[in-house]
Amino acid sequence: MAKVDLRHSGSLKILSRAFTHHCRRYAELQRQETLAVGLNALARLDWRSRKMRLYAEQAVATRLRRALQLDNALDRTKGRDNDTFDMQSLSLLAQSLVSLADELPSTSVLRDLFSLASTSTMGVMGRRLHTKEVGSNQVPAGQLAQLRVFKNACQILKYCRPNAVEEMFNDAEFGEDIRQFFEAALANTKAPTRRIRPRWANEIYWLLKDHMKVRVKSRSLVDNECMDILMHADPRGVEPGETTMEEDTPGRAKKHKRRRYEVVVECLGPYAFYADSTRRTSVSKLHQRLLELQGYVVMAIPYYEWRELKSLDDKLLYLYSLGRKVYKRIKEKEELTQKEAAKGMTVSFNTAEVQAAMPEDDWWSSDSDCCDEGVYLSTGLIRNAEGVHKLSPLMVEGDPRPSATVLSELTANLMEDYHQDDEEKG
Repeated sequence: MAKVDLRHSGSLKILSRAFTHHCRRYAELQRQETLAVGLNALARLDWRSRKMRLYAEQAVATRLRRALQLDNALDRTKGRDNDTFDMQSLSLLAQSLVSLADELPSTSVLRDLFSLASTSTMGVMGRRLHTKEVGSNQVPAGQLAQLRVFKNACQILKYCRPNAVEEMFNDAEFGEDIRQFFEAALANTKAPTRRIRPRWANEIYWLLKDHMKVRVKSRSLVDNECMDILMHADPRGVEPGETTMEEDTPGRAKKHKRRRYEVVVECLGPYAFYADSTRRTSVSKLHQRLLELQGYVVMAIPYYEWRELKSLDDKLLYLYSLGRKVYKRIKEKEELTQKEAAKGMTVSFNTAEVQAAMPEDDWWSSDSDCCDEGVYLSTGLIRNAEGVHKLSPLMVEGDPRPSATVLSELTANLMEDYHQDDEEKG
């Protein structure tokens, strides 16, 4: 099911119960590849179960500790020969427990996982690649792919669990190895990408560039993440795309600092959704998560919403409406930051704390298809937990797709408000 991105809730529920029972009763008899592949498949299909995660994590922790007790570093990742995880299984566990997880495991499990990875042949080769002792053409393709998987896990831990990362670095036995492995994984060469876009995404690019006069860049790379369209301007499509910020310097006049927005337009094609569904895949949401953790604002456009827009005016107004809501989100964050800075406080957004405070269905493995629900609350282009459109002025009852006619009327009203705001500012 995970290979074809087919997500059927009934089948997943049965498989999850069987997998949980197997981890609970027969953890010692379970093969290492069965445990790693089963956990990764359920994570890729965005299936969450606290009981399953608890027993699976216990089974994983037992095998990791057993492997670390071996004296020879090569024997720790021999797989079935020593009843330990091999490197392929370790990379699947890193993706399942860290990259695609809605709740990160304990620090002890993370330390054991990265201790094995850092002392393995892949970890040694990654450090040699980082110090330029070997070239990328001398590293096996499988190890490069495993390094890219660990790079995503390292980035998430860096932003979401910095205290756990520091604790791993300070480990008496494997701390230095883990630190060097983190540096090598984060400095890993970019993944190759094909610089092509589908026809409808290419249409969005030229609408932004020619009609809305927005400075855009196509297929930019941030680490290993390829952005469809990077906007160097106001997401509403209005130039200039910068804000004026006052900066006080003791004994000198106030300076005006210009700060530019970085908005990423993600064109979500059919492969960003599960088969026969409007629910985004966990890998697609991981891509958006990594971009947002690095400070980018992501404006996602699903293919099935774009194809409902027939005329040029409808398409332009759709982009304007999305851009205005993203702009509003940016301004709210800036106002909050300035307000707290005026009080002499430092604002820091801890993703782990936010994750713990939010309901489980509202986190990254939830069903939100575009940006968070607060951004698009008034657009009606949001789906509920069952993947069905909520009824709104944009929806036609009995039809989950947005009505282009009603959408045109609504975005026309938004444009009138937009021009009125510009006239008042002028």
